[in-house]
Amino acid sequence: ELGIAVVFINTHVPNLPNLAFVGQDAFRSGLVAAQLLDLCACCPDETEIVVVNIMSEKGGSAHLMSREEGFRSYFSQKSAHQPSIVSLNVQENSSPEIREALRQGLLEKNGKLRAKGIFVTNSRVYHVAGFLEEVGKGNTRLIGYDLLERSITHLHNGNIDFLISQNPAAQGYNSFMALFDTLVLKKEVEKFQYLSIDIITRENIDYYLNQPVHE
Repeated sequence: ELGIAVVFINTHVPNLPNLAFVGQDAFRSGLVAAQLLDLCACCPDETEIVVVNIMSEKGGSAHLMSREEGFRSYFSQKSAHQPSIVSLNVQENSSPEIREALRQGLLEKNGKLRAKGIFVTNSRVYHVAGFLEEVGKGNTRLIGYDLLERSITHLHNGNIDFLISQNPAAQGYNSFMALFDTLVLKKEVEKFQYLSIDIITRENIDYYLNQPVHE
């Protein structure tokens, strides 16, 4: 109503007059996560895969749901390798509450992990990594998002197998440039500015962190 230009970062809210959206294609990033687990050969028939949504607010978030939809879509399109995909929605804030929810959702009665692969749909993957470190990760593969310090430590230690970087520096830079181009240069900007889906491992993370934000 005030005519103030707005750019959405990371999460696109449909049917609103925003200037632009800057972030990843959430559905496609879910596809990438599923392919990574599939390539790890941990998804034969009847194997259980758990999608963990750790949400700080009830009702979840649209981009987390889009990631899960993309993840499920990958396996639904395959004629072979149809694992059982289970959602674990954790709507807690404190670490003890999250740990208890993970214990109930990820462990069998004998205390062993029920899943061969775990996909955490946001940056709170370090909670799951810490839990797996306590109970014994074994051959279970873990994928999550963002290069938080705690998650990087778990990546180096092998508790996390892959991190998908959302490149927050590029998100901020591109968002600012969209505003600058519109308000100062009077240029039209692209409505959807999707960023790359970067796969980070402990073998390449040091090189990735040393890259400049822009060429």
